[in-house]
Amino acid sequence: MSKDNSPRSTRRWRLALAASAIAVLLLAALYAPTAAFHLLPARFTGEADRLAGVLSISPGQTVAEIGAGAGAMTAEMARRVGPEGRVYSTELSAERRDEIRARVERESLRNVVIVEAGAAETNLPDACCDAIFMRNVYHHITDTRPFTAGVRRAVRDGGRLAIVDFAPGAFWHLPGRPAEATERRIGHGVSRRHVIDEFTAVGFRVEQEIEDWGGRMFLLLFRAAPLRN
Repeated sequence: MSKDNSPRSTRRWRLALAASAIAVLLLAALYAPTAAFHLLPARFTGEADRLAGVLSISPGQTVAEIGAGAGAMTAEMARRVGPEGRVYSTELSAERRDEIRARVERESLRNVVIVEAGAAETNLPDACCDAIFMRNVYHHITDTRPFTAGVRRAVRDGGRLAIVDFAPGAFWHLPGRPAEATERRIGHGVSRRHVIDEFTAVGFRVEQEIEDWGGRMFLLLFRAAPLRN
């Protein structure tokens, strides 16, 4: 069978190629926040320094990463708290927990405790942590009240919590929707207002807001107020 090289066939081929390229670009924009922080080791190191500073992390402290993925940031924080400190690394996925385990063994980190996370529970011990952080994870949480209450129980009075995330529409925009939408989520993302409302409702207070954490992401820093018995 002869190949169709007519102008009409060429135009169809070019249109199909252009549509494929646009689809790839849209997917890249949608998942850019995750890709940027899970594929670039140098970016992890720089962000870890910045995050450790915001959370006032020092050697000997106990820190938790909720939703640790493959454990790159867990490993960074384990080095910063040192052998006398501890890092709880929580993850819902069994495959990812295996990746964290392999990483800490490969890097000879003896101060990491891997925790199987629940969909609405941290499964962290009560009052175990001086600081907790979540990176591009909180927008996935749907049952927020038991989850945020569990985070508060895990942080000692006066401890810190950092939420790094991005607003709905920050990486792709629906017609007529502003980047900082009034809804909690439209597609991917979560609004800063809802993060603040949901964590202050369980005993945190806002200490700092950083709008330009990187890649159109924001950081919200909270301090844990004393819980009432």
